Amino acid sequence: MDALEFDTHLKGIISSGFTTYAVTIGREKGLFEKLCKATRPLTCTELAKEVNLDEKLVKGWLGCMVAEKIIQFDRHGDVYYVPSNHQDSLLHSSAFAPALGPWMQVMEEITSGRENVGDSHATQLLDWFHKYKEETSSRLIETDVIPSIKEAGLEITPDSGLKIVDIGCGKANISFYFATMFPKSTVFGVEYTDVDVQRALDSVRQRGTAENLTIMKGDAQQLPESWTDQFDCILVFNVMHHIQDHSKAMAEFHRVLKKAGLLLVIEANLHSHLSANVGSKSAALLYAMHMNFHRLFYAGHHHHDHKEHPRNEEHPKDDHHGDCFHHSPDNSHQDVDQHDPHSKDESHGDSRHSHAHFPQPHHTEGHGFLWGIEACQKVLEEGNFTIRIQKPTTDFMSYLFVASK
Repeated sequence: MDALEFDTHLKGIISSGFTTYAVTIGREKGLFEKLCKATRPLTCTELAKEVNLDEKLVKGWLGCMVAEKIIQFDRHGDVYYVPSNHQDSLLHSSAFAPALGPWMQVMEEITSGRENVGDSHATQLLDWFHKYKEETSSRLIETDVIPSIKEAGLEITPDSGLKIVDIGCGKANISFYFATMFPKSTVFGVEYTDVDVQRALDSVRQRGTAENLTIMKGDAQQLPESWTDQFDCILVFNVMHHIQDHSKAMAEFHRVLKKAGLLLVIEANLHSHLSANVGSKSAALLYAMHMNFHRLFYAGHHHHDHKEHPRNEEHPKDDHHGDCFHHSPDNSHQDVDQHDPHSKDESHGDSRHSHAHFPQPHHTEGHGFLWGIEACQKVLEEGNFTIRIQKPTTDFMSYLFVASK
């Protein structure tokens, strides 16, 4: 591009930053929700009263939204509205915008040379991240994952008795969704540290119970021997870049997957080489978030569990590694044999839980080479998997692979 085109391009980027903050206001102050739920277009005065904000502020906000074609303006009636076919996207896709504020605060601390990320800002961003994942998990499954499973030929209905394992299940958002939406299926979640298990346990408690859900301790590179040819679906969502030895993990996934089973992998929607990401909005966002997220998550985990699981040292031996626990009401742990996916928990308390081990993030070699679409594709193919489907998800930051043996 020439100098004028570049100048226009740069100013557009800067303008978008301000617009993003305005989108955050629209989401957090209920402006979008009021406009979407309104039975008719609203005037600026009406909208300001609905959300209890100063009318001058709302007028400026509406001007920004109209200029950016996010909200429509009818000049004949001096009213504002959101077209019905835009409402779903507006309410869901705007969920990422509130990250900008705390992200900027954390970046200010990092770029100022302060070694310790401020707890309040780091916690705020981490809390936002977990909330965002919770809000978007069900939508991701409904719009991308389930349709892709069906497209690949595996029947999945509420009456399906499938066996599903969620590797690196985090707060168990995905695991819990599968367990409750498919009650006749058996769902296993695999996680890493005691802190992560407790987070998953707390998360499930907030939602309710799922007797067909088990969260167990395990190793992606060494899954239980009894799991051979047992699973219809293996879910590896935003975890592959954390696995150190992909050949071992792929061999294990291949071993435990049924002949007609599916391996579903979700990773970042960016190319592995920087040069291939030129012009990609999703890549630009992911690179920007990467500037502080690795350090941020280290700070967050370090604050909670540095005494038990130092991140810069080899994970200490845990006497319960490979076991699973049932969480009883008095918070005591009872040993349960969880290596067999056919095993049942006869008690009627909360869902069964434990956790799993994953190594430090894996960094691929080569200047400008990051974990991305091509790296994931290579790992799957070298692991003797056939890629059946690969595509960006409706969450434009993610990329989905569906593979089979």
